Amino acid sequence: MAITNDKHFEIAILPKTTLSRMNDFRRDGILIDIYIEAGQERIPCHRNVLAASSNYFYAMFTSNMKEKHDDTIHISNIDAATMSSIINYIYTGQICLSPDNVQSVFEAACLMQLTKLQECCSEFFIHNLDASNCLGVYKLAILHDITDLANTTLNVVLQSFSDVLCEEDFLRLTKEQLTEMLRKDVIVKSENQVFEGLIKWIKYDMDTRQKHLHDLLKEIRLVHMTEKYLIKSVLQHPLIEESAQCRDVISKTMGFWNLCPDKQIEVRDSCLCYQARPYREKVFIIGGKDEDQNFQNNILSCDEIQLSKSCWKYEANLPLPLHDLDLIATALDDSIFISQHKPAIRASTSPMSSNRWIYHLKEKTWKKIQASRLKFRFEFGIAYLEGFVYIIGGYDANMRDVSKVERYNCQTDTWDEVAKLPYVTDSCVAAECNRRIIVIGGHSASRKAETLVQSYDPSTDRWTMINPLTCTINIKDVSCLSLEGKVYVFYSNPDMHVLYYNQNNKKWQELLTCEKKQVMFSVCRYQRCIALIGGLQGDYIDVEVVGSVDIFKPNTAEWKLLPNAAIPRCAHQSVSFLLSNIS
Repeated sequence: MAITNDKHFEIAILPKTTLSRMNDFRRDGILIDIYIEAGQERIPCHRNVLAASSNYFYAMFTSNMKEKHDDTIHISNIDAATMSSIINYIYTGQICLSPDNVQSVFEAACLMQLTKLQECCSEFFIHNLDASNCLGVYKLAILHDITDLANTTLNVVLQSFSDVLCEEDFLRLTKEQLTEMLRKDVIVKSENQVFEGLIKWIKYDMDTRQKHLHDLLKEIRLVHMTEKYLIKSVLQHPLIEESAQCRDVISKTMGFWNLCPDKQIEVRDSCLCYQARPYREKVFIIGGKDEDQNFQNNILSCDEIQLSKSCWKYEANLPLPLHDLDLIATALDDSIFISQHKPAIRASTSPMSSNRWIYHLKEKTWKKIQASRLKFRFEFGIAYLEGFVYIIGGYDANMRDVSKVERYNCQTDTWDEVAKLPYVTDSCVAAECNRRIIVIGGHSASRKAETLVQSYDPSTDRWTMINPLTCTINIKDVSCLSLEGKVYVFYSNPDMHVLYYNQNNKKWQELLTCEKKQVMFSVCRYQRCIALIGGLQGDYIDVEVVGSVDIFKPNTAEWKLLPNAAIPRCAHQSVSFLLSNIS
């Protein structure tokens, strides 16, 4: 019989059946050549199976270690139940993990270099992570150098640090571990929580830990506390009062506050930590239009750490006089100031621009603001600074640009006027930065206004000019805000551009340009970044109201797109607040 062709055969199930047969041999005591002893249990095994499954056993049985010739291997740091589960896993590839055994199985898997079992344990940890266990799992991952598990767990620690501070694992941190944690960007309601957590940690073992208070206090970002809390709760705390070094740190913090904004930028003391943490925040969307271009006469809010469409909740209806209007809004300390921004189209609405309200977030109540002297003003800029809302530029009932600058005193519910705007403009945008009001661009009889930047100092009641923008922008599609002492301008022309004012060389610089045609968006601060929310995308024929949130990271000049992170809106306003200020 002549056969000329070869054919390759593979029995895929053979390795599994062979290993299953070896497990039968193990249970029946056939061909046993090694015993693993853990606790009071002596487990029969086969050297070749152990060595093939674990580099730990391979090294033990093939090197010149004494265990190479022993018939019993005693493993002292693994209990009998865990060892039995590990051996069963080696022979069958199956194991049952539970909250009671996962840590011991994980540590045994790390010791025996069972990589796949480590991955199973890591997956179990991640699936069950919460504030009560994330810090312990993080320390475990660091101890055994499991990078992926450490990174994932650290993120949970940072995101839920307010709750982690209440856990026993936090109190058991070493001084070095606590220092490392305080230097990270943990997310908390306020720095007050971090200080209170530090005091708990000190008191947990006062005799050995009190000497570390000064070093650890320097890791608290004291400059971001309120003056009231710093004096009453920190400076007057018994442990702080006992330490001259700690009192000196508080004194330097208060000295920093007393500096003018320009000097604050220059001064850096090694005793103080200046960078803000990404404190827990709540974001609000005010008014605007939906996908069908219908006005939405309400306020939505989201207080989740990670913005997502499902997390937005109804906050309040707008007062009836604000319905179906183009609005402008700004965040106060714990309230939202909302004003009619453009003349009303519908006949039933008063043409006066004195249609202004404050929404109190704690009480969830509305307050009607009394009219200012100038009852007709539209398309103005607005900014809030140290208890005053500034109304800047715009035009009156006769379409004439307004040079008067009015401000509303939130404490006394009164209006007054400050120095007039040097270059009169309407449709300007404004922001507070370093205790000054910055006014950008606008429209006027002279196109020069479109690039002008004007600065108002309340302490002197004077306006000065800042270097103009480097390009002419369409002021209809522009927003600005300040973040950590810098002013950022976002505009679409038609791609999205981001500018910021460089305090060092006193010039505007372009940080980023991206091919993103988006108009009628809003911007607000969000966890030390800037969130660009919603807007219209597309060309003039095919436009879409989007529900995306783009997170702009100033330090790296990068965008992070969250595709379905908000309810679709355009022509809306957005503001954000620290949770500690409104809860």
